[in-house]
Amino acid sequence: MSSRRQQIVEAVKTRFATIRTAHGYQTEVGANVREWYLETLDEEELPALLISDGIEDTIVPEQGKNSGTYTRHLEITAIVVLAVAAANAANARAALADVIACIGKDDKWGGLARRTLPVSDELGVDKESERIGGVRVTFVVEYSRPPWEA
Repeated sequence: MSSRRQQIVEAVKTRFATIRTAHGYQTEVGANVREWYLETLDEEELPALLISDGIEDTIVPEQGKNSGTYTRHLEITAIVVLAVAAANAANARAALADVIACIGKDDKWGGLARRTLPVSDELGVDKESERIGGVRVTFVVEYSRPPWEA
């Protein structure tokens, strides 16, 4: 069986793939969802939604330090890369709104988590052309597990 962390990342990828106009969203950023993708994207691959799960830390409340179960905070970053023709502030804000709405549909990720907390979001500027090139959304998925179980 896969780890809880892997299950959460899979749930995020699956849900983000639903960000399509056919599902009531404003954008098509769910058409190309990739995990830990570090290569340069070609124009025909855009828009794309790239996710990564970098930091996970443990919160041990004083009153629960002997409970055997700790709260975990898994930080996930979602980056939307827009096509050149769509690279403007209005489209970036629409993509941002879609990502936020998608997370809000079920912040417990089908029962895998206790809740999801927003951390930050920003519009990104392509330094070369000084255009709005995408969106970055960072959020924390909070869940519980024993300290030495994956």
